[in-house]
Amino acid sequence: MDRASWDALAAPFAAEALRWQVVRFAPDRLSAQVRPLLRPEAVTARLDAVCGVGGWGCAYAPLGERGLVCTLTVGGVCKAGVAPYAAEAELSEVAAAALAAAAALFGLKPPVTLDELPWVDYDPEQKTPLY
Repeated sequence: MDRASWDALAAPFAAEALRWQVVRFAPDRLSAQVRPLLRPEAVTARLDAVCGVGGWGCAYAPLGERGLVCTLTVGGVCKAGVAPYAAEAELSEVAAAALAAAAALFGLKPPVTLDELPWVDYDPEQKTPLY
């Protein structure tokens, strides 16, 4: 891939490309600390647009009982991102986090940076942050 393509991959994302992942819960489970991640659809759309549908690939593998590894191949270069299993996380959430971690190694990052991860209210019945 040429330099322009690598730059296009790392171009800023719109805020709509962002989702929030729960990192940990407060003891009462009514609030949670969250971190920003790119939505998997935003990552794959960017890869398709820049590299073409057949110009990239990814593979997932378990990391024992601790997490999931996503190996992302772009332009003949492979990089791997890891996401730990979380107690209440669905496998699709862990896979999305692993993909985001691998994509970040290629410069595809959330449109925000934080010095400190925020705490937000959490709905334990719906299993979702309220923000």
